[in-house]
Amino acid sequence: MINFSKKAQLGIFIVVGTILVVSFITIVFLNSDKIEIFSDDKSSTSVRGFVDSCLETTTERSLEIIGSNGGWIYPPSFITKYAKTDINSNIYSKQLSKDSQGVDFFGEKTPYWYYYDDSSEKFKFQIPPYDDKDVDYSIINQMQKFIEENIERECLNGLIVFDDLYDTNYNLNDIKVEVEFTENKIFTYLTLPIEIVEINTNAYEYIEDFNYETQNKIYLPYLLARDVVKSQSKNSFLEHRVIDFMYPNQQTDTRDNLPPFYDFDLTYDFEPWRVDNVEKRVKEIIDSNIHLVQDINTNYRKNDIPKGLENSNFANSVLNELYTKDYLSENSQLLEDGQDRIFRKFSQMELNFDYDIFYPMSFRIDPSIGNTIVMPNPQSFLGLIPLFMTQYSSTYEITTPIFVEIRHRDYPNFEFRFPIEINIDHNTPLRENYELDIDLDLLSGGNSLLSQQLTCNPAQFISKPVKLNISDPIANGLRTHPSDSKTGVKGAIVQFTCKQFQTCPIITNTPINGEYVKDNITQLEFNLPIDCFPGTLEIIKYGHKTIKIDNLDPNLESEINLGEIEMPSSKNLLLEVRKKDPSLLVGSGNTLNVGEIGFVIFENLDEENFVSVIELDASSNEQLSINLMPGRYSVKGFIIDEVGSTIPQERKSFDTGPFSSDKKVTLPQINLSSWVSAGIEIDELVIDNFDIMTSSRVTVYLVEYGTPKSYDDLEEMSNDMGAMKQISQRADFKPDFN
Repeated sequence: MINFSKKAQLGIFIVVGTILVVSFITIVFLNSDKIEIFSDDKSSTSVRGFVDSCLETTTERSLEIIGSNGGWIYPPSFITKYAKTDINSNIYSKQLSKDSQGVDFFGEKTPYWYYYDDSSEKFKFQIPPYDDKDVDYSIINQMQKFIEENIERECLNGLIVFDDLYDTNYNLNDIKVEVEFTENKIFTYLTLPIEIVEINTNAYEYIEDFNYETQNKIYLPYLLARDVVKSQSKNSFLEHRVIDFMYPNQQTDTRDNLPPFYDFDLTYDFEPWRVDNVEKRVKEIIDSNIHLVQDINTNYRKNDIPKGLENSNFANSVLNELYTKDYLSENSQLLEDGQDRIFRKFSQMELNFDYDIFYPMSFRIDPSIGNTIVMPNPQSFLGLIPLFMTQYSSTYEITTPIFVEIRHRDYPNFEFRFPIEINIDHNTPLRENYELDIDLDLLSGGNSLLSQQLTCNPAQFISKPVKLNISDPIANGLRTHPSDSKTGVKGAIVQFTCKQFQTCPIITNTPINGEYVKDNITQLEFNLPIDCFPGTLEIIKYGHKTIKIDNLDPNLESEINLGEIEMPSSKNLLLEVRKKDPSLLVGSGNTLNVGEIGFVIFENLDEENFVSVIELDASSNEQLSINLMPGRYSVKGFIIDEVGSTIPQERKSFDTGPFSSDKKVTLPQINLSSWVSAGIEIDELVIDNFDIMTSSRVTVYLVEYGTPKSYDDLEEMSNDMGAMKQISQRADFKPDFN
């Protein structure tokens, strides 16, 4: 019994021991990073995590600076050394723009990406290269330099945070940073040899390589920014927008607004404009309006017209955004090889233009003396009192920065921001260098000039394409059978009316695309302003039927294909005029008699300027012709007989007395110098393509009444002529095309 008990106890101890060992191993395995005895990596793990965190912080800080300064952290000296001064009264006294090549705003210099260099009289770019490792000031190299120079000061600080645990040792001269860009990612690699000695155990460790990976927030904004600048250099769209903003403020009844851009009659009241007030007003106008400029390829927004102002020219012009020219499209020349797909990604971007009245501005207005704007040669009375009107003339010269701000919807806290210098000289973009041709009549139309500038500026024609083909089935008489080839219409004017209040003339002139189309018809494809419903498209050429298409809604989402539309031309037809007795239902009628003269008028009801008036007499009736085109007409015609005769005027007298008797009373005779012997009056006659195309002659029938010989004839014919309009509608009096 004793031996059995000892064996049983021994078995129990073995089982319990096994369980304890297994449990301990399991705990150690699951918590190996927490158990000091198994951790020979503790010190390096802590330091590595801290250095990785510093690399992340400094990398993100470099991205923030790159974004807020348009890719510039270390602009080279040649970008910031040239200063621009303002000329005031021919004295270099006022330096309004501290730096021509960069904006010094609150002590932080931001170089222009595009500016005008007065010293060389050239426009220049300052776009930092993106990822060129061979250029010191490329974005990738600037970012790399910033991390190398700032990771110690901004974060590492000698790793003093570990002084109670480890002795750390590294050399700042050993810091080496490498940055790599891909389209979607930025990789930062840091090489920094660090020796770590644990104070308690004297355990020694060595670490060297660190890395950080983040989203590439620069790539798309940089490409969009680059193409904005290239587009601005070609189109000067920002200068045009500033001029557009200033137009509505050209009022002369208050000194708070701007003086006009050109010669203008102005009451001389000894309160001329002050230059500084005008400069302040210009800044206010830019500041309050520049945000309206947008790029349709990005995540643009729409402003709703306030209720009650739907038909206001001013509200529609100002509150509908001023779109820039199309920066990019699938076929853009600005896109570099392999970047076609980038275009579609710009829809994720938000592009804003910004200005602040605290930005420096170089401003000049001419003529001026000191701080006042000159109004030369005032008319005066005895040299003392200003009398009536004086001539005023001014031109502007403006140089000021506009900031471009780009955001990505996936990175709401990141902004890519850079300035463009705009230059206006003589009230027009400096690059264009010509005087504005201003129609003075537009000024009297109130806001019509504004809406003309904004809605009808070609830069606003940003809709998807509108397509249509135009054919002329008449071809000025060359087409005589339906199987003959049609032709197009060359030189017609295309105009578009936006929301029934603003007409944009001459969108384009129509060509004939014969080399592409079998029938030699006109193919049109053009863009229109958006947000213009209901819009009306008209294509006009004298001698052709006008094409008018109502309720057109050009937009950014879908193109409009109007198919083929006929725009028939006119044709010269032989004309024969004959008189028909309305009481006779058969017969071709009579020709004009000697002494009869007349005229026939075909007035087109749709083309108010298209009227054919034909004079005729007995001798010319065989040589007449008339120019007609398909459409609706009113037809009027008269034959006048120069009779030169007299008609005795007699009538019966009825006496109702008891001794009454019938008798004729002779009145003074009627002198009849001329008489309308025939006429026609048709309110609407429809002439179709077939009538014109297949005919060479048109015969017009007039309702004939003859010439009165007696008073009874005169009474009868006068009564019958009252029915002439009704008789003219009969089928047998319809003009005959043959």
